[in-house]
Amino acid sequence: MRAFVERRALPALLVACALLYLPRAGSYGLWDPWETHYGEIARQMAMRGDVITLWWPGSPADRPEVFHKPVLHFWLMAASMRLAGLESRHARPSELVDSNRVEWAERVPNILLSIAALAVLWWAVARLTSRRTAWLTALVLATSSQWILITRQAMTDLPFVAPMTIALACAAVALLAPDEELAPSPRSRRLALAGLLALTVPQLVLFSIQLRCAVRLGARVWHAPGVVAMLPYLAALPLAVWWCARARTRRQLHLHLAWVGCALATLAKGPAGLALPALTIALYLVLSGRAREIVTRLELPRGLLLFVVVAFPWYHCMHIRHGAAFWRELIGDNYINRATGRSGDRGTFEYYVPWLVYGTFPWSGFAILGVLRAVGDPRRALAAFALVWAAVDVATVTLVTTKFHHYLLPSLPAFAILAALTLDDWLDGKLQPAVVALVVVPIVAFCGRELAALPARLLWLFCYDYVIAPGVGRPWPSPAIYGHRFEFGPSIAGFAVAALAIAVAAALVARRWPRARRCVLAAAAALALAWSVWLVDDFLVALSPHWSQKAVIATYYRLRRGPEEPLIAWNLYWRGENLYTRNEISSAPDPMERTEWSYIDVNKRLHEYLPRHPGRRLFFLVDRTQLGGFRAALGPALAATMKTVDDSNCKLFLVTVDNP
Repeated sequence: MRAFVERRALPALLVACALLYLPRAGSYGLWDPWETHYGEIARQMAMRGDVITLWWPGSPADRPEVFHKPVLHFWLMAASMRLAGLESRHARPSELVDSNRVEWAERVPNILLSIAALAVLWWAVARLTSRRTAWLTALVLATSSQWILITRQAMTDLPFVAPMTIALACAAVALLAPDEELAPSPRSRRLALAGLLALTVPQLVLFSIQLRCAVRLGARVWHAPGVVAMLPYLAALPLAVWWCARARTRRQLHLHLAWVGCALATLAKGPAGLALPALTIALYLVLSGRAREIVTRLELPRGLLLFVVVAFPWYHCMHIRHGAAFWRELIGDNYINRATGRSGDRGTFEYYVPWLVYGTFPWSGFAILGVLRAVGDPRRALAAFALVWAAVDVATVTLVTTKFHHYLLPSLPAFAILAALTLDDWLDGKLQPAVVALVVVPIVAFCGRELAALPARLLWLFCYDYVIAPGVGRPWPSPAIYGHRFEFGPSIAGFAVAALAIAVAAALVARRWPRARRCVLAAAAALALAWSVWLVDDFLVALSPHWSQKAVIATYYRLRRGPEEPLIAWNLYWRGENLYTRNEISSAPDPMERTEWSYIDVNKRLHEYLPRHPGRRLFFLVDRTQLGGFRAALGPALAATMKTVDDSNCKLFLVTVDNP
């Protein structure tokens, strides 16, 4: 890729993104429930050395194997944990609360994926339009609220969205760039083939070693090593390398990379990793009158071979190990049941409109204006491609009955492209002042007002525990208890006023004063960068003690005399209690000695547990709303010994009880 060997632009982008995302990324605790849930699965992988089956043995209600998520994110986090020196043979029980290594290990892979997606998107837009538009695209996406927040969260969504973004960016270049029929450079060929080998060979080697399979011949069953099941892929890989090395044009090479990106997205989230990009590309070609190219120009034979070699081996291993149970949960529960409504919110198209505005703040006005202008401007192929990209993703999540705000994440790169194209035209004086005044200014004003009025909306862009009804769900830290240091409304209002002033200035200089437009854009970029830094290095860090259990569990390990003083999770299932204790609460061989008390009759379990452990001090993690019920379950005598030893978390208390 020509732009990737340029010596200034791409390194500058990589450094800028690293400076934006990396500082303080591991300096605050992992947030419940997703970061800690996925972190425990990755820790189990690092501890067990099993790269095939995902494990969650601390679940009080489900099987210990995890079937609802594919493996890519957990490979990355487990490898990162081992590189950070975690989960060695002699790991301390308090290892995960004694330092920030686990936070860095979990979050850095997603940050690197985010930077990679931004770099490839920059390259694609630069190839298709101009370097200026490419920089604007990277700026808008890198500083959009939802993108930067999820970049700093160890969630499975970015390992799904980043490869998919890379795939669509490569496909856009392959289909839209005028010079794609030229021969690729030898360097590009070598890099692509090296990447393919790096993605496939370790998988096949490890699966061959760790998998055991059974071959049935009539009434007899022959047990065979995993290499037998991997033979088709071991045979297909040299064919894929040889066949793809014969690619004669850049278009072919870029489409091969797109197929590999789809394969990685499928390893991260399942069939949607292929379905969403395929639907986007096919629909764009149909609408642009190029439907025949679906068969003739998308490299279907070689692409499918690449997809199979990269994505199929792990699924094949899971089928051999776990059979239909794996597919029932991955497809039946995680896809079909969510499509028909298993959890989350409900709504239709209007559900996502305000969250798109919040998620793209402070660029919300130009993102929406970009959509409106793309509809009436079919001359720009990239605008049309981005519009189809955004429409497919938004339509898909609208049709799915289960609604989560972060389902919009796959569409954000497309909205960033549309916003950048609009900003580019504005810089050239091609926008009417009235258009900017009537679209951009009101949207920025609305978004700023709503976020300042309820800062929790920013958390709801990525966090599972959002409940709009007041007083329900995870509470906001109360000023009556914690003072006003968590009242972020004035700070957000300050950013909102600045963004509104910039939007008004953009309207005033829309058709005149080119130098003034550049100054306004510089002010907008400075505001976006300041907003992003504040969001992830102040806002998230300040709130983390209330959305993470790290500080509370660190208090437990600091105060306990030894494992004979256990931590009991009282009717609690927030996952942090499993990760930060290294699953100590659920690892006892005797189920009656496990102290993860959830989805059971906790009062009965308490009265069974206490007589078996006399003369001990017991630590309990208790939801603040359940403290009264917990006290009543203890009875007057034990309740008199209860002491609150950590009340720093707005959701939980850490209390001790002296068991006579």
